[in-house]
Amino acid sequence: YNMRAYEVMAHEIGTMPEFSSEEVTQEEKLAIVSGKVSEYGFLTGDIVDVTTGKAWGNGNTYSDREWFKTACKGELGLSDPLLGKSTGKLSFIIAAPIWKDGKANSSVYAVVFFSLGVEKLQDMVSEIKFSENSCAYILNSSGVTIAHSNNQTLVDNQSNTIEELEKNAEENGY
Repeated sequence: YNMRAYEVMAHEIGTMPEFSSEEVTQEEKLAIVSGKVSEYGFLTGDIVDVTTGKAWGNGNTYSDREWFKTACKGELGLSDPLLGKSTGKLSFIIAAPIWKDGKANSSVYAVVFFSLGVEKLQDMVSEIKFSENSCAYILNSSGVTIAHSNNQTLVDNQSNTIEELEKNAEENGY
């Protein structure tokens, strides 16, 4: 799978009318999410109440997370790699709004999220090749390397390309 496939799947769940139906129990909704966790190879998945920020399944509160706030605004939320509250593993989150009655761009009923291990990013970036000696990498918004096709040390050390460029420019008088 590539990132777009994960995003599409999260969006599709958000537009399923059964997720905002009062006739479908929380357990049944969580069972659908659990099925997607297995199908797509996610670490976890859950549904979060928009008012309290509390997850229905694991009971953790996510109201402080940017991915949750973004999904509550009706947008797809993606996190930087972070230590998972429920897994304890380095992972990133894909979150999507669950729309009232399954109607996109109406009101947000809840938020569905899935966590992916950072190795999925590594797999995706390793498939990118421009030429024989090329490499690919992903930086977060702060310039930290979060995936690299042939240098895991940069990821493990959370190398910051922007800070390194600024430091080198200062040292070289630019």
